[in-house]
Amino acid sequence: MIYTLQVLRFLAAFFVVLTHSMGEQGFEIQVGAFGVDLFFVISGFIIAHVTEGDQKNFLEKRIIRIVPLYWLFTLLLTGVTLVAPSLLNAAEFNIPHIISSLFFYPYWTAQTDFKPILKLGWTLNYEMFFYALFFIAMKVSHTHREFLASLLIIVVLTGVAIFPPADTSPLAFYGGNIMFEFVFGMVLAKLYRGGLCWRIRLTTSAGISILALSSMILLTYWSDRLDRVIVFGVPSAILLYVAFCVEPWFVQRSNRIKEVAVRLGDLSYPMYLIHIYVIASLSRLFEIEISIGMLFTMVLVFTLLVAWAVDIYYDRPMRSVLRRKFLVRQRQGVLRG
Repeated sequence: MIYTLQVLRFLAAFFVVLTHSMGEQGFEIQVGAFGVDLFFVISGFIIAHVTEGDQKNFLEKRIIRIVPLYWLFTLLLTGVTLVAPSLLNAAEFNIPHIISSLFFYPYWTAQTDFKPILKLGWTLNYEMFFYALFFIAMKVSHTHREFLASLLIIVVLTGVAIFPPADTSPLAFYGGNIMFEFVFGMVLAKLYRGGLCWRIRLTTSAGISILALSSMILLTYWSDRLDRVIVFGVPSAILLYVAFCVEPWFVQRSNRIKEVAVRLGDLSYPMYLIHIYVIASLSRLFEIEISIGMLFTMVLVFTLLVAWAVDIYYDRPMRSVLRRKFLVRQRQGVLRG
């Protein structure tokens, strides 16, 4: 367990909540959009790191982690759209869109672009594509899986750049430069595994982290004109590097602090999926002018409460059932064989 990684996962969700809260208030510049980029860098790191000692059932484990919660909210939104479409201002709703949303396939429509029914699921379409490429790389060579997965990503992006597909083609979606951020994470995993980490003082690491965050906040205004990977991806990679360099300090903290870090990290995924609908619900309930600070505080509190409830009463039990059904049975089958 890397505790500082859990803190970063929560911070990534925190900043995404912030940017959408600002968007609800009509802010032209929405600070925090880089939370998505931080998620992608972290994901690249985690996938490379957790497969170092255990590569069995890779895809099954990722599906069990991602799908139950995503399908729950996708199906709930589908139901709400059928019963009361005005509540969600649904612009597009058809069977291909539902199926493509459930199976992480980037389906283009004029109204939604490549966004699935659960709008923030566009990031999970990238995640699943990355998992598929990583799985292929790992099957070719476990030892060189990070290099091969990075090579596959570069091949896809280069191919799309040389032979541009139609704007409505899934390849146009998968060819986004944001895929490079998974490569950053995998490179950092190699550095971490090799012990290539400077001994950074806590004050120095705090200064570097503040500088990286400040650069992403200040450059938000130009993020549409500059390459997102440079503006947000590189500073996110720096944050992650600093995080695992100060991990030895964090390990020495009390068990209570470490438990809180793990809990917050676990809540980052449900937070990410549900917060935009918490924002929409609060906006309907409180049809009065409130400050961005007040709105953000309310959104964060309610999002954490809902995320906690969903995690405790649905996601964890469901994942436990699926692990017993698919992973434990497979191991027992191997033992019997």
